[in-house]
Amino acid sequence: MTPANYSENAERVLIGAILRGSDMSAEILQAVPALAFYIARHQEIWEEAAKIAAAGVRSDIVTLSDALSRVGRLEAVGDSAYLMD
Repeated sequence: MTPANYSENAERVLIGAILRGSDMSAEILQAVPALAFYIARHQEIWEEAAKIAAAGVRSDIVTLSDALSRVGRLEAVGDSAYLMD
């Protein structure tokens, strides 16, 4: 059952803001837990982006795609095309 306060669009907008290089990206990634996302692939994307930020690197489509590919999860989350969308 889908929770009443769930919004796929809101999840995508938040991920998009992080990937477009918001000045607050690292702080947002630390403040919002991956479990705040309802969609499993969004949780995975968020977790990997948070790891990148924790290493002091800015999360963007390239760094996130590379990181997800290294751990064998890029195709599972929808490939680079999904991240760019």
